[in-house]
Amino acid sequence: MNPEEAQGEYFLFRDEKQYGPYPFHILIEAVRRDVIKKTDLIWRPGWEEWRPAAYVEGLYSPPGSDGSRTHSTSSPASVDQPKAASSNEKAPDSSQAEIAVASHVAQRKRNYLVRHWRGELSLPVSYWLNGLLASIFIVAVTVLFAGLVGGVRNSGLIAILIITFLVVIVALMTWQCGGTWRSASRRGGFWAGAAKVAIVIGVARTVYDVGSVYTPIVTEHVRIALGDEKFGGHSFRLLRNGTELEFSGGINVGTAKEFERMLEAAGQLRVIHLNSHGGRLAEADLIAAAVQKRGLVTYVSQRCLSACTHIFLAGRERWVGENGKLGFHQPAFAGLAQEYVQPMLDEEQRFLLRKGISSEFVGKALATPNDKMWEPSHAELRTAKVITGVANSRQFAVSGSFAKLVSSDQFEEELVIKIPLYATLKRVEPEAFERVLGLFRTGYEQGKPEAEIFEETQKLFAALVLARLPFAEDRQLLTFIDLNLDYMRGLRPFDPEGCVAFEDNTKGAKLNVNLATRFPQLMEKDLEFKRTLLETARKARPLPNEQVVARALNRISEQLERRFGTRVELLNADKLDRSQYRDFCDIAIAFYEEVHKLPTKDAAEVARHIYADLYKASVDASMDLPRR
Repeated sequence: MNPEEAQGEYFLFRDEKQYGPYPFHILIEAVRRDVIKKTDLIWRPGWEEWRPAAYVEGLYSPPGSDGSRTHSTSSPASVDQPKAASSNEKAPDSSQAEIAVASHVAQRKRNYLVRHWRGELSLPVSYWLNGLLASIFIVAVTVLFAGLVGGVRNSGLIAILIITFLVVIVALMTWQCGGTWRSASRRGGFWAGAAKVAIVIGVARTVYDVGSVYTPIVTEHVRIALGDEKFGGHSFRLLRNGTELEFSGGINVGTAKEFERMLEAAGQLRVIHLNSHGGRLAEADLIAAAVQKRGLVTYVSQRCLSACTHIFLAGRERWVGENGKLGFHQPAFAGLAQEYVQPMLDEEQRFLLRKGISSEFVGKALATPNDKMWEPSHAELRTAKVITGVANSRQFAVSGSFAKLVSSDQFEEELVIKIPLYATLKRVEPEAFERVLGLFRTGYEQGKPEAEIFEETQKLFAALVLARLPFAEDRQLLTFIDLNLDYMRGLRPFDPEGCVAFEDNTKGAKLNVNLATRFPQLMEKDLEFKRTLLETARKARPLPNEQVVARALNRISEQLERRFGTRVELLNADKLDRSQYRDFCDIAIAFYEEVHKLPTKDAAEVARHIYADLYKASVDASMDLPRR
């Protein structure tokens, strides 16, 4: 280096900023203190372009060295040392330059975080050391926030904590990735490129996690905090003089508190009806704890799905109706990854097993994905000890969607549109139609069992039918006998008492099943028969020939006595013991079968005679029947 260059003014360019001018000996000091890097750019007047510091002669190869670390073509002997300023001669701006370099050195020593962010640290330090420190910090922050969130019940506060956590993490990752990216850009080379690829992958993964995991979780908690109606509204209804309570609808945040208030108000409560498609598992568990504490019986008339099953399984006894369904699947929470879902599955498995449910059943339940629903049959529920049994229609008050419909203003319209029999009844017997509506509404409002409501409405229909049967056409009479036979044959194997009640409700027996549920196709035929009868059987017909009827009835009696002996007298008994129900049912079925064996005209005459006598007896007994 010649004397002119040693005494000249030099400028430094780094981090997109220009510094200087500095005398050369200040640059040497800056290099010694590691302020200037080999990649920083140097320029002085007279040079055509900026040069990397590593290529400036005299900075990294001391005077008198072999000069191998520079691109200068001059010999080592031609390199002069920079001339030091004497006490009487001061290099231009030397003191100012020294202060500037010292400031850089001090800043570097003081602010490690800024140096990383500016990319001044080496790539290994930025990527490996600072990356490790950032990871340790993230783990610590995660543990801290997890502890805070775990101890909070307020969803709004949980959302705030999660958002704060995300802000801290994103800020830290921005600092770490931004500084490492700048450091890699300054150094260049293969490892710098690899570091940038890793940064891109890491940022992409973070964006994905925030969007697909944390955003749904935060959204869910914000929704809860603002008023949770994700699973729809719900309602409570006291039934049977406050001894039974129906819960229907979604299980949302706050539902458990409402349930507690209902329990406090209903001191006589013994049964909880559940008709819910599920909801918040934590709320369901709170309700389940209250159910178990009170020793309540649980009952499902329609559907109890997902989280609702936790409440059902808490019952001292667990019953489903003939149409009752339970639905099981895996638990879930919006945004949770599989590693967090698995502990939930394990806990759900332990919960179900503690309830005494078979491991095979539990396996099927938890193998069902959250977006599907497994609804096991009643037989499967019994075998797995999930249910105590299937309740009959007298065991509990009526509940479910139809009960809600009855109490609504649309009930009459729905009844007339969906069931043609009621449309005909409204037109032909408007007073009787209003009485039927009143029976439905009163029964459902009071929470009577379905069988009781059915009995009351069927008595009214039976009176209407009985008043018209003596004047029906022959084919209609035989159709009516066929319907009675089909009902009794269907009831006899599993409910002989119901068979007796269907044939003669004066003998003390009760019908314990819903005929529409048990025999849906037969019920459709029955309703259509009644509708047709109301439309057509209006004209008077001559009463049957008594002699023909008497001969036919005598032959039938003889056949019955040969088959059943003295037991045939059960047909005329005022009351029956439970042990006599099956015999009575067999004899009644045999009687109608014998009527059917008669010639068509004779069979119709016998049937007309029987129903005319029954109608006359009902009138004599002053029963409240509609008049023709």
